[in-house]
Formats: sequence, structure tokens, C-alpha cells
Amino acid sequence: MKTTHLLARAIACGLSLSLALPALAQLHIVKPGKDVTPIDAMGVRLNMLNTVIDRNNAHDIEIIGFFISNSNGPGQSVPFEIGYDYQPVLTLQSGADCAISTVRIFRRGATVRVVHAQRKGAWSDKKRAKVTVFELEKSTEFAPGTPGLYFKSLKTGDTKGSYCDVNDALDQETSLYK
Repeated sequence: MKTTHLLARAIACGLSLSLALPALAQLHIVKPGKDVTPIDAMGVRLNMLNTVIDRNNAHDIEIIGFFISNSNGPGQSVPFEIGYDYQPVLTLQSGADCAISTVRIFRRGATVRVVHAQRKGAWSDKKRAKVTVFELEKSTEFAPGTPGLYFKSLKTGDTKGSYCDVNDALDQETSLYK
């Protein structure tokens, strides 16, 4: 299944990071569980939600989101800062040919880092991928419209090479997210 492929890639990437980049040795891979994976970060219990939309073909859509449980009502979504907006989830697509979007999730100390890669084009195309690095952030200003806890976009860059599978892009071009 696609989740197994994502987990294997995350493990391989984490091993290569810890061996090749000593400065990143304190990064720990967070493997998405079957549905909800708890993560203790920044003094809260963060829950990673991993779900799939089955489209009855080889191109399921996987959804990764984060939330904080609330015993008195709905959970609190921990969104991603994308441009000037906040999105509740990242959508990932892969198929028989290649993954056109994927994530890698790491813990470093009390924070969580999410690396999202995506490319344009058809399933079997080779294109440069856009890589965005997000890091869990607590709002200190509490400005209207800003969530109290969110994944701040730290940097975005394009891969040097062209790839069919964006997992290969993340395996080959680790400098984009170290």
C-alpha cells in the first residue's frame, strides 16, 4: 500500500540524514500511523491524522493533518501556513508510476518539522519538484487571523534535478530541507 511505501522512504531518508549529516543527527523521523499518531511537542499532545481517499484506481489521495484533542468539543486543527493563508491539511498523491507529492515528518527537540514536496505534470513526467519546509510554531503576537499553533512555512525551493517520483527528489536533494 502507498502508506507502506511512504514509511519505507521516510526510514531510508532518515538513515541517510543521520549518517551523512551529523548536524541533523538530532532529527527523529515521525512515521505516520494507520490513522492517528500522537506526538508530544511544544508542551502539547499533537495528533497527526493520516487518512486516504480511495478513488478505485491506482491514484488514491492521502491526507496528512494535525490536531489537538479537546474533551469539551471539537479538536483544534493545527494548520499549515501556505502563502497568506492557513490550510488544515496537506494532500499527497501517488500512483503506479510515481508520487507527485509527499511529506517527510521529523521531530527536533520540542518541535516538529514537515517537509512537503510536490511537482506538476502528468503521472509519468519528470519535472522539478517544489519543496516546502514547515516548522511547528506558537503564535506570540496572537494577531487576528493567526492560529495559536500552526506550521510556519520556513523556506521553499525547487530541486535542481527533474524527477518522476518526488520521494527520489527528497532522497537526492537533502540540502533543500536541512
